[in-house]
Amino acid sequence: MSERVILNEIQEKLLAGLHATLDQMMATETMEAISLQGMEQRSEFILDDEVGGLVRFYGAVHEGMVGVSTSRPVAVAIVSQLLGLPSANLEKEDILDGVAELVNILCGGMKARAGLGPVTLSSPVAIVGREVTAVWKTSKPTLVLTFQTGHGPLRLLASV
Repeated sequence: MSERVILNEIQEKLLAGLHATLDQMMATETMEAISLQGMEQRSEFILDDEVGGLVRFYGAVHEGMVGVSTSRPVAVAIVSQLLGLPSANLEKEDILDGVAELVNILCGGMKARAGLGPVTLSSPVAIVGREVTAVWKTSKPTLVLTFQTGHGPLRLLASV
């Protein structure tokens, strides 16, 4: 049985903004609905699936990181729809660009919806590889939301 995650007001706003942005993006760009399967809290921000992307945000009051993590087949399906290219034609560079764009869209939407005040977003980083683990060492807890897409699970990570 998993523990209930208790969120502070900023975490609630951040997650609500990310969730709404992901819902809207998936519905309009990929024409598919997603469903939230669960949420957990971790002590570290770790991208350990085959494909991931992240953006750091910082301002006078808040700082944190947002990321996505998923399998290569799920990333290829989503990126194919985002870029309007057949999945068979996607090169590694296309997947990297598409994942970077996905996390950039999510953070831009979160920034607009969460009301965090003036916040600067870093350039997005995308990672594709079979045995890659990216860790952001921070004392802040990481919230992980797992969504089910039509192609498999997609994890959304947020630390603030």
